[in-house]
Amino acid sequence: MNAQPEALAPALPGRRNRIQGIAWQSQNANQWCWAACCVMIAEALGLSRLPGGLPLTQCGVVALTLGRAPETLCRRPANRLSGACANLDCTEDGAREIGGVVSETLRRMLPPDMPVAHSIHGLERIDDAEIRAMIDRGHPVAVLCEMPTAGGGSRNHYVLIIGYDTGRGEYTVWDPDPSHGLRRISRGRWYELGTWVGAVVLRDPG
Repeated sequence: MNAQPEALAPALPGRRNRIQGIAWQSQNANQWCWAACCVMIAEALGLSRLPGGLPLTQCGVVALTLGRAPETLCRRPANRLSGACANLDCTEDGAREIGGVVSETLRRMLPPDMPVAHSIHGLERIDDAEIRAMIDRGHPVAVLCEMPTAGGGSRNHYVLIIGYDTGRGEYTVWDPDPSHGLRRISRGRWYELGTWVGAVVLRDPG
């Protein structure tokens, strides 16, 4: 699916672009931010099913990653495209954190003629120009943030960049956290989401 440039705001010279047609995925389990991002990326690329006939749901993504049948991970079947594990009713195995395999999962999900997922470690290895170029090609960028917790520890959380506005110096972000959703945030204020420790980008094969 191609991104369509939005009309420019007269008072804010610059460029805007946002990938259209991506429905927000609220993560269906505490550790499923990565699965929600995988579903949104697949939707952006026009997929409707996963390999092996698995449904394009978060439960289907986790099942593909673990090599398990969806019914062994979610006690209740999905009744809509975006709704696996209704009411967070997941099995213990289904809810575990396996977010470090996003790029590998996307490689399994996407056909050979589609873009290939690559992991990037560290903020310094991807710049704003590359992010904008990805969005212009209709490729969302998944960003891994390390967020502090109340107990003095940290947790990882994936969000998805789907647009930018150079006039405002902001990115448009789908955050799978049920309390957030659509966010607009500048790279300089990324600390509000935590420390940017990596990203998963889509690049053309070859």
